[in-house]
Amino acid sequence: MAARGATRLVEMGLTDAAERDMFSDFEVWEDELLWPALAAKYGVPEAANGDAAVAAASGGLSVQVSNPRTSTLRQDVQEAVVADEAILVADDRASSEVARTKKHMDVQLPPGTSYRAGDYLAVLPLNPRASVERVLRRFGLAWDACLTFSGDKHAAAGALPVNQTLSAVDVLSAYVELAQPATKRNVASLAEAAAEGSAARRELEMLAGEERYHAEVTMKRVTVLELLERFPEVELGIGAFLGMLPPMRVRQYSISSSPLRNPTQATLTYSLLDAPSLSGQGRHVGVATHYLAALKKGDKLHVAVRPSPVAFHLPVEPEKTPVVMIAAGSGLAPFRGFVQERAAMIAAGRSLAPAVLFFGCRRPGAEDLYREEFDRWEKMGAVCAGPGVAGEEGGGEVVGEGAKLFVCGARSMGKAVEEALVKVLLDGGVEGAKGMEFEEGKKWFEGMRNVRYAVDVFD
Repeated sequence: MAARGATRLVEMGLTDAAERDMFSDFEVWEDELLWPALAAKYGVPEAANGDAAVAAASGGLSVQVSNPRTSTLRQDVQEAVVADEAILVADDRASSEVARTKKHMDVQLPPGTSYRAGDYLAVLPLNPRASVERVLRRFGLAWDACLTFSGDKHAAAGALPVNQTLSAVDVLSAYVELAQPATKRNVASLAEAAAEGSAARRELEMLAGEERYHAEVTMKRVTVLELLERFPEVELGIGAFLGMLPPMRVRQYSISSSPLRNPTQATLTYSLLDAPSLSGQGRHVGVATHYLAALKKGDKLHVAVRPSPVAFHLPVEPEKTPVVMIAAGSGLAPFRGFVQERAAMIAAGRSLAPAVLFFGCRRPGAEDLYREEFDRWEKMGAVCAGPGVAGEEGGGEVVGEGAKLFVCGARSMGKAVEEALVKVLLDGGVEGAKGMEFEEGKKWFEGMRNVRYAVDVFD
């Protein structure tokens, strides 16, 4: 070209692809020879070194960051940051098929967020990757498949971004609930999608009946995906499948810290749900707990503080009102916040009424959560804590002194704990319950709910 009159702007660059990194060599030639020559030839002002490096690295590409999921799902959550995370109890699958992992997380709250000890932190999670891959496999979608949603936005039930194109992985991970049990309408729709007279159609029609639906779908938490895997002959499009699923929702966790420790951070204490599926198809894993467990320090997540019931807070006059707390497993979470707050009050010079904490765990010692902290707080006089049954070691006496009672744990423990408390109060001759029979005592005790007795149970 030069021989025919073209002007050479810069000498050709050469490299050895077998011996050298040709991409790096090209970048050096580009930065040191090509761009300076082009700038000189066409009068382009030379950028500062830093600007030139950034421009070269980006290739002139402009990128804008947005977070459309929260607005599409109409969830009032904001961006927070994982400040720290730790394993409290490691999984010991050798002794059980059910994972027993318990974890702790410090969350740097969004600016302007405040909370009280006992409140909740709502978390907007993502579906487990394994669940997403099962959907892709069932519908024959490649990992890089994209989905375009069009039509009436109301038809998408608020879960899907209408008139937009998103990757199938993003939609399945972030926008819909994959673990939700199938509704009766879902089962009936799958039956209609099966071939007329087929065994799959007959079975699905029977599953949609009241008796079998409750026993075999609701109680076993069978999902639409599991039904589609069980009946592969059912022909259903990905659009119809997504239309059956509810929008991704937030999960609430009791905050396990006090703002008196750090008003800009809240901590979570949670159990990783991972057990054999009741349906017999694989494992049942907690959507939010697996999402949280995968996060590392510095990762972003979307959260919002939600107030707990008014009764589930420390007494207004902690100097005069004793406190009894009863927990099981990660139900200890709000009471760690309560005791942490009491310890901060004592450190500030306040003299508080007694507080007793009873907690239960499957493996004493191995699941004794935050033991060192509670030992330290016990020495301060913030709490008398230990495993046991309500009523032991002075618990009944504290109740008789007008204590406020708190219970937190799995729903299955709630009723048993209430009955144990009624027995303790009746046996102790607490004022107002003297001479009562058990059934009468239960009614009297129920009358204290949300006054002197507050419960927070979870599934």
